[in-house]
Parts: sequence; C-alpha cells; structure tokens
Amino acid sequence: MALRDSQGVASANDQGMGITQATFNGRDAAQIPDKNDVCIIALGLTESSRVDVGVSGIDTDEACDLVERVTEIVEPKLPEPPR
Repeated sequence: MALRDSQGVASANDQGMGITQATFNGRDAAQIPDKNDVCIIALGLTESSRVDVGVSGIDTDEACDLVERVTEIVEPKLPEPPR
C-alpha cells in the first residue's frame, strides 16, 4: 500500500496492460495490472491524492482478483471522499 499525496487517480500510469477506470463504494478508482505479476487498485482520496493497494508475486490475473478483496478491507478505513 502506498499513499500518493500529490497524485490523484487520473494521474495513474498505464503499466502496459491498460487501466480500468471505475468507482469503488462511490470513490474514484482505477485498476492497473502489470505484466510483471502485479496488480494495483488506486483509490481516490481527493482530486490530487490517492492510496494505491497492490498485490504482487503471483500471476497478474490472480493478483487482480486478490487486490480486489484486499481493497474491500482497506477502503472503508479511508476518509470519506469529498462530495
């Protein structure tokens, strides 16, 4: 997990496998798979900040499945997104 205090979800970088923009419990989010067996979900805190939740060390598809489950635990602990 990483806090990015000057980068919002919109500034997430494609790691070669595309970025899927989404919302997660009403929060801006992006899923960022990586061909190096990594998958990250970026969760927006504000327009210019986010938390990245990542899983690595297993197949990328499995990492993306697992990071979704981890994100379900992490997201409710974050501050409410601005409305």
